[in-house]
Amino acid sequence: MKEILEITGPGMWTDTVMDGMNSDAKIRGGNTSEEVSWTMFTGLHSPKVVEHTLMLPVNYFGSGQRHTGAGGFDVPEACVNHLARRTWKMAALS
Repeated sequence: MKEILEITGPGMWTDTVMDGMNSDAKIRGGNTSEEVSWTMFTGLHSPKVVEHTLMLPVNYFGSGQRHTGAGGFDVPEACVNHLARRTWKMAALS
């Protein structure tokens, strides 16, 4: 199961996004010795722009997921809540 997730799931998505950001930096003549990696976004508390990508903290699309250290479903920055029942509920906009 872990191998399937790494090839088709969040691991592959993360690798692809990081590759894209690093490619953009190289095209623009950026510092190739400092590549973008997932560690730059661990514990992110506010949105961060890197190259052409806006990285959002876990609470924006992962609120209520205790295993990620996210806040509850009612955190102000939550955009959607995944209820793990094959349904999505839009967070209330205030």
